Amino acid sequence: MPQSVAVIICAAGASRRFGGKRKKPFVDVAGRAVLLRSVEFFADRDDVKQILLAIAPEDEELVNIKWGPNLKFYNTKICFGGPERFDTVKKALELINNDIDLIAEKKSKGKN
Repeated sequence: MPQSVAVIICAAGASRRFGGKRKKPFVDVAGRAVLLRSVEFFADRDDVKQILLAIAPEDEELVNIKWGPNLKFYNTKICFGGPERFDTVKKALELINNDIDLIAEKKSKGKN
């Protein structure tokens, strides 16, 4: 029996270690934002039934203006992160649908 998977994409951090002028999820890689590439990767999987994109509240307007239509197309729900990654994941977990069997957290490679 196939499992139903939910994915939490954590994009609420300040990207301090990244050292760029923009937050890492918003950086373009070959013409597509990192956050959109992450969403697209999981949206193409048949077992992924729910995608949650956790962003900082102050990034909501930017995300909706630049990527809102794409996120709606991929049925991605935006939620807000907390002060630490733990808080962000906890908030996202509260929004997971009841029919989900497995939860995956997508985070960037790093020390956290």
